[in-house]
Amino acid sequence: MYDLTHQPWTPTDTWEWAGDANYLTTYRDGLVANSHTVDKLHPSALGNLTAENLAPYDMLVTNQPMLNISASEIQAVEEWVLAGGGLFVIGDNPGVIDNHHLDDLIAPYGIQFNSTVTPYNQAVTLFDMHPTTEVCTSLNYHGSTSLILSGGAYPIWSYAPGEVAAAASEHGEGRVVVISDANSVLDTWITETNNKQFAMNVANWLTTSKAEVLLFHDAHSIPFYEYYRSAVADALNELGINFMLTFDRDYFNLSMNLQDWDLIICDANSMSPVVNYRFIKNHLENGGKLIMRDFLFRASNGTNDWDMSLFTYIGFEGADDFITTGAPTIYMWDESHDVFGRPVNFGVDRFESTANFWNTDWTNVTLHSNATAIAGITPTTAVNQSAIVLGVEGRVLCNMFSISQYFDDYDNSTYADNFELWLNEIVYMMQPTIDSPGDLEFDLAGSSFDFEWSAYSYAPGNYLIKRDSVIITNQVWDGLIIVDVSGLSVGVYEFELIVSDIFEYHATDTISVTIIDTTPTTPTTTTGPPPPPADLTVLLLIIAGVGVVLVVILLIFLKKKKGS
Repeated sequence: MYDLTHQPWTPTDTWEWAGDANYLTTYRDGLVANSHTVDKLHPSALGNLTAENLAPYDMLVTNQPMLNISASEIQAVEEWVLAGGGLFVIGDNPGVIDNHHLDDLIAPYGIQFNSTVTPYNQAVTLFDMHPTTEVCTSLNYHGSTSLILSGGAYPIWSYAPGEVAAAASEHGEGRVVVISDANSVLDTWITETNNKQFAMNVANWLTTSKAEVLLFHDAHSIPFYEYYRSAVADALNELGINFMLTFDRDYFNLSMNLQDWDLIICDANSMSPVVNYRFIKNHLENGGKLIMRDFLFRASNGTNDWDMSLFTYIGFEGADDFITTGAPTIYMWDESHDVFGRPVNFGVDRFESTANFWNTDWTNVTLHSNATAIAGITPTTAVNQSAIVLGVEGRVLCNMFSISQYFDDYDNSTYADNFELWLNEIVYMMQPTIDSPGDLEFDLAGSSFDFEWSAYSYAPGNYLIKRDSVIITNQVWDGLIIVDVSGLSVGVYEFELIVSDIFEYHATDTISVTIIDTTPTTPTTTTGPPPPPADLTVLLLIIAGVGVVLVVILLIFLKKKKGS
């Protein structure tokens, strides 16, 4: 979202206001071409940079504001960044007022503008390896300034050591990028050197702080290949899945270790990310998921131990160095498998392609007992002819062919087969998951009588809970699933959770819940029945006897007294 509420010196479009006759139209159009949705925030009496206005967006662009940004707006932006928002701040020459307004906005992130002016036409060639510098070597700046960093802020581009031209900060779950030259992203100069590529990379990084999918794919032999508009990128966008895009091997390696990923998609068509195999295996051993294509799958000996270790872990090894020329026909060996049934039900038994972008395509492997093939290049199952292989308990799907060049529409669906295949493979790998709380015990003497099931899906549907095989809850799945056990008497109960996504993929967990009662009891005093009444005759005799004794004692006493 572009902030137009503080009168930026250079707006996005010519009809907004004159500015200095330069605009951000080219940058905006580039973002849209890369599948981003771009909006503008216009002034409103209801508030400008408010939590409500910021909430729907992944990235905020603020460019040379000529009007003051209020303290409440600065706080709203910071809270939004802390929650995962991406802030792109475009400053410029310190001789204009806009940098003063921006200093207050970016102060929480440890970045400030300097008060000195840099030369008008200057190449910026010093950079630190960062997701925003992918395939960049230099920027061209025109009359800007430098940045002063503190706290956790760090440089991305520098004029010279210690003279920062662009910087980043990671704040809470969000990210911030500040550049010191507005001209580098304006229409007149954005096409110089790597200015535009860097600006696109900034959007890629700022919008993915909470992404769960990392996509690497390459197509170096196709001159006009659009990474942001490829079949796999289109499939991810169609499914509404936020993803980080890389297309350089070294930056794939970098991004793999910058955050935790649920799913890594590695579609290596024209080069192999061989240096990353160890990180991919670590990802899998930590419970991650993988869709992978690598023409080096065919290598029977591997180039190092890590290669064979990864492939063996997945469940195959290269059969030999043979690979096909061009795209082979891919036959579904298991037409009923979910990969071929949802969300797209193909209704055919094969895919064919007339394309031949990479000259070599399918590679043959030998499966181990811990992997399963669901498609191949022969009409029926055959040894060493696999095309789609599942391994690691279904958390890995390997394509032994390049899906990306199956541009044909063999199933006559009006959509290209590559797009539909990617849809189905991604949905299959992104099935719902449940973190089980394990068996639980509750004491009626305690104060807690509920528990949570933590389940995840990028496209949640419904959930159902059974207690001792009887359905007690069946409703829309949104957020944490809380189960109330108050009211249950002492005993052992079986609870089962079934979660479903919108494509009817399921996950199930069953736990035992024991209810006990350690409430202390109050001791009570028990009195027996009253003794039976004494016999009246016996009682009179006892009384009479006592009387006789008293009389005798009295007589003796008197006698003694008289004798004295």
